Amino acid sequence: MAQPAAQRESASLALRLLELAAWVTEALDPDRVLHRAAEGLVGVFGAHSAVAYAYHPRERAVELRAAAGAAPRLRPYVPIRTDGVTSRLLRVLGPVAVPDCTRDPGVKQELVAAGVRAFVGIPFVSDRTVRAVLYLNFPQPQDFRPEVLALLAAFARQVSVALDRAEAYRALRVVRDRMIVSLAEAVDARDHPTGGHSRRIQALARAIGQALGLDPELMDYLESAALLHDIGKIGVRDAVLLKPGDLSPDERQEVEQHSLIGARILAAAGLPDEVVEAVRHAHEWFDGTGYPAGLAGDRIPLLSRIVAVADAFEAMTADRPYRRGTTWENALAELERHTGRQFDPRVVAALREVLSDPRRRALLAEEMHAVSRPGLDPTAELHPAEASQLLAKGFYALAWYFIEGLEQTAGPQVAERMLDQLPVIPLFEPSASRDGGVAVSHATVLRRLEQYRQQLQDMVAQAQAVCGERICRSLLEEAVRSLPEELQDTGIFLLRGAASALR
Repeated sequence: MAQPAAQRESASLALRLLELAAWVTEALDPDRVLHRAAEGLVGVFGAHSAVAYAYHPRERAVELRAAAGAAPRLRPYVPIRTDGVTSRLLRVLGPVAVPDCTRDPGVKQELVAAGVRAFVGIPFVSDRTVRAVLYLNFPQPQDFRPEVLALLAAFARQVSVALDRAEAYRALRVVRDRMIVSLAEAVDARDHPTGGHSRRIQALARAIGQALGLDPELMDYLESAALLHDIGKIGVRDAVLLKPGDLSPDERQEVEQHSLIGARILAAAGLPDEVVEAVRHAHEWFDGTGYPAGLAGDRIPLLSRIVAVADAFEAMTADRPYRRGTTWENALAELERHTGRQFDPRVVAALREVLSDPRRRALLAEEMHAVSRPGLDPTAELHPAEASQLLAKGFYALAWYFIEGLEQTAGPQVAERMLDQLPVIPLFEPSASRDGGVAVSHATVLRRLEQYRQQLQDMVAQAQAVCGERICRSLLEEAVRSLPEELQDTGIFLLRGAASALR
């Protein structure tokens, strides 16, 4: 007996959603899980678009994490209205359908104006707690049959499991990275009592890498290699590592083993091969007389050659308990005297380019000072993934409260224009890795910080043009006071250097 058409359609839809769920669960990062879910649902349903948000229960707000298709006007951070569809999702903990947007008072007219005539909201729930919500939008009114909503609910449960797994994987990576960085800092504490040694080398290596035009993925590898280049010294005895006089041949051989020890530690921890090899060969000389393999010229990994220059420059310019560091000019001249022998001439030239540019030099000096004395930076002790999330949360919350205050002062049209200009800045950056992850490093955090501060600066300038400096300062202060307590330091940190109106 032939199946009714509706049953055949439901069976076909169930199979496609099952295949989509299998693809979604391969992703090992929460944001990639949401992106795949959004992209896949648009394809399965032929929808107008899909938009996914992370839910922040304490702030009663959602934060944009993924979008696919011809997405309507996107707002990165949106407090939840009590009469909106998201509130319904939070109550029922299951899919909520809106068959016709023009007939539902809980739907904003701007959504209809953007071409959305119907949508279904899908919450992703873990332990009866909403973790994220996804809206699947359609260009025409839709009849959402109960069996379709039931299949979407089943799909949502699979995505929720994938989110839990991805969060656990990210947390595991954070713990692993923290452990490795702690080891590196322990080595610093033994050999460099003034602190900040590896992070200063990281800052120098980053500046050189940017001058050489390295792509974002290589920059991330360089960041890790610079920070961890001496981690193998943890396997060298204090009597040898801290010996004030000349080393015996056996002692020198023991010290030279630290590159191999470091490479083994990082390989066992699962770091990329590029990072492992950069650390292994960070003490090779350009003429082939270095260690551990005696590589020469371009046979030495480029990242190793960059770390070698950054390491030597930092060693000459940093203050030590027994001497003052030399000037940047003297250190650069010393590097240039040894180019072609110890150092790659191209890498030294890139450092000279950085130091010859007043803006880049000032930025480098500021960062090297900051990593030596973290001060009031609330992200200083965080893993880059955590720091990126904190900055994003702080930025969008601060921007929202500032615009909300501006609306009360200058009217809704001014606030709407500013809200429309609020950019969607991704938390992390695409990665070429096969595990479905994303790239995140200290460089990512700095890039995001610069973007957020520039955007805040633009917002303040626009607001000052409308209502003047005094009122603008008052709006900024009120916006910071409106932030949840755990975000207030972040808000002030973001405004530092971005908005002179707030002192």
